[in-house]
Amino acid sequence: MEKSCTCCPRKLTTRELDVAELLAQGLSTETMADVLSLSHHTVTAHLGKMLRHLNAHNRTELVARLYAYGVFSSGEWPPRATPHRDVPVCHCSPNREESGAASHLVADR
Repeated sequence: MEKSCTCCPRKLTTRELDVAELLAQGLSTETMADVLSLSHHTVTAHLGKMLRHLNAHNRTELVARLYAYGVFSSGEWPPRATPHRDVPVCHCSPNREESGAASHLVADR
């Protein structure tokens, strides 16, 4: 069985949580930027940071990981983030493309 690496947990910032909630609702980057009064580039930067830190390969996987880590509760619409929930932040490899996702997994024996 495999599990995620055991890098340090941290809390997502308030703005990351705002972006995550809108992402979980299925909004586009442009719509998120309009709702939060941010630039498209700022929203993209927040998404990129969360993708890297949670070792998610796409937005769908990011939302799934946020549910798995308890940031969102199932059965709640629209999704609301739990602000004080730690999530594991992976710093194993700064460049996922070169190292591959398998470097972030550890065998559980």
